[in-house]
Amino acid sequence: MVTETFSVGDGDGHVVGDPDCAACWSSPKPHDCDSPRCLEHNEWGDENSDGDYWLYHLGDLCRET
Repeated sequence: MVTETFSVGDGDGHVVGDPDCAACWSSPKPHDCDSPRCLEHNEWGDENSDGDYWLYHLGDLCRET
């Protein structure tokens, strides 16, 4: 079986369909798109001086943010 990986933000190694993707900052969740199987993968974006942070997000099947 071939594992399909893709990039989110500047990182790579996100695994399509893996609800426990090790490359994600937090576990993937269902993505808000037309595919019921699409997961929203994420990774670290940046942090401001107040400690607020943001993440990159990308659907593993639709490849939309």
